[in-house]
Amino acid sequence: MSEFFGEVISKYTLEDAIEDGLHADFGYIETPFGKVRIVATTNFMANVNTYQLMHIVLKTLRAIRPLKPNWVVFDNEITQEHTEDEGRTLRAHIDGLEKKVYAILDNYGDHYVLTLLLAEDY
Repeated sequence: MSEFFGEVISKYTLEDAIEDGLHADFGYIETPFGKVRIVATTNFMANVNTYQLMHIVLKTLRAIRPLKPNWVVFDNEITQEHTEDEGRTLRAHIDGLEKKVYAILDNYGDHYVLTLLLAEDY
């Protein structure tokens, strides 16, 4: 990419976002496909209750995989759980959500990061 855009002059890492208070860090969990660090945006945390948070995390960890689906989208408009984008995205329902929620799994090499955020945070 540097041949198109030049050298990177600045970067903002996940660690920077956690340190700045923009992400909450829930730590690591072992899964069948490896170690996963769970983080969430503070905007997500401010807009879901504990019940919704637990259901989002549990449904996501049960369904998400490194290849497909590596995204889970939660909203109240979904009546039946299904996949989209050739299996890459799982669409699911969580009661009482006022805003659409994304759960995104990224490969960091030696571990994965599961980020929980509102669609507006993306």
